[in-house]
Amino acid sequence: MSDEPDRLLAPVGSALAAIYPGQPRRRQPVHTVYAPADRVVPGLATVRGREARQALSRILRRLSTRIFCPGCTPSSSVSRAR
Repeated sequence: MSDEPDRLLAPVGSALAAIYPGQPRRRQPVHTVYAPADRVVPGLATVRGREARQALSRILRRLSTRIFCPGCTPSSSVSRAR
């Protein structure tokens, strides 16, 4: 195998490394939202976030009637989840 391709592409690799050093070493959140194409509009993340908090609040209200948790309220739990 020839070293010629590596030699020719070395300047390109160096230039690419200078402008894109790679992925950050820290963890990055991954969020997947499935939505019909006609609902993908500016503000979708805000709307879906609000819907998720409302759903979480409903679930916590139902659970709070079944589980004893001193100091826990649906509103305090939702605000901690934000």
